[in-house]
Amino acid sequence: MRIGFFGKGGSGKTTLSALTALFLDEKDYRTAVLDVDVNSQTANLLPVKAQKPELSNKQSVEDIWRYLAGDNLRVKSDEFLNTTPPGYASGQWRLAPDNYLTRRYGRPFGKFSHSFTLGSYKSEGIGTACHHSTQSVAENMISHSFLDTKDCLITDSVAGNDAFGTTLFLHDLLVFVIKPEREGVDVFTRFMSLAAAAGIEDRVVVLGNQTQFSIQRDFIKNAIDPSRLIGCLSLSESMVAARLADQPVSLEQLDEQSKETFYKLGKHIEKAQHDPCYLHTRLVELHRQVTRESWVAGSYRTGMEDQIDEEYIPGC
Repeated sequence: MRIGFFGKGGSGKTTLSALTALFLDEKDYRTAVLDVDVNSQTANLLPVKAQKPELSNKQSVEDIWRYLAGDNLRVKSDEFLNTTPPGYASGQWRLAPDNYLTRRYGRPFGKFSHSFTLGSYKSEGIGTACHHSTQSVAENMISHSFLDTKDCLITDSVAGNDAFGTTLFLHDLLVFVIKPEREGVDVFTRFMSLAAAAGIEDRVVVLGNQTQFSIQRDFIKNAIDPSRLIGCLSLSESMVAARLADQPVSLEQLDEQSKETFYKLGKHIEKAQHDPCYLHTRLVELHRQVTRESWVAGSYRTGMEDQIDEEYIPGC
């Protein structure tokens, strides 16, 4: 299962990504949390047991691309676009601890799980760097991920609607996190418009967050279609205290109503269909579009549609 967390900046998607990972780990899911936000903080909220390199380091990017290129002769390790699709001979990212990428870049936590951090801007990129180009290596890991039945890949995505300018909207389940504020509703309305245009609106659910008062919960319930709204969560004093003390979050810090909301989210995750064939088909469509852009020929070469392995059909 691939789950993406989306929402306006400051809505709490990082916290909910971390809590969802802890919840699924307790339910014996093997979970990976991939933090692609420019302000990478997810690992700080989890009880990680080791420090590992950031994915956006130059050496990390080159290493990951070499691994994902594998023996696929259609793809050179220095010619990865964010849409470059896998083929039969490509390297695969698996969540098992003996997989090269998981072992090299995953920070263990819980019983079975790992956290991966993309990282933010570097000093040498001041004034010139673009986060989209940085996050492409994370997009490549997602598209080259191979998930077993009780594997769950959680993406703490970029803020707002920026995901629709990338491949990050290609998830089995998209969880939109919304605070009780007009601005968040406006961002969600636009998000759903883009999701409808992309044909994925049936994959979107909503979590209300930071709802301390009944008037806030009522605001969200009135603003969001009840068939999409899983529930509302409150920010507990014990969780605030833990974060101020630089301690990880935990499910025990939640009140009973918030815990119940996570159980409901778990039901949605169980029902959602992991469809690698559909996701790959959409990725190939995007790759065909991207390779026609003038900047691709200028930065790489013309004819990069030849990266597509027409015979590769994952999970079908």
